Amino acid sequence: MGEFTIANNSSTSLTGWELSAAFPGDQIQVTWGPTESNPGSDTLSMSARPGWPAIAPGGSQSGYFLASGDTFSPSECTFNGAAC
Repeated sequence: MGEFTIANNSSTSLTGWELSAAFPGDQIQVTWGPTESNPGSDTLSMSARPGWPAIAPGGSQSGYFLASGDTFSPSECTFNGAAC
């Protein structure tokens, strides 16, 4: 099982985020929390659910996923289109 945490280090609230992370050779099976738009591939593609509250400055939000494979860290990662 994998986990990610989005931390809002800015001075404004964060709404409507998108996260993508590539785990070459693995297969993403299921997620808990955010919307998964690409199950069954080796790329985790997640976004905030409609109506979720904003992440306040200094706050964070976590999500979890289950994947099969041996990759422990993503080879590529983007958050709202920017490298992470």
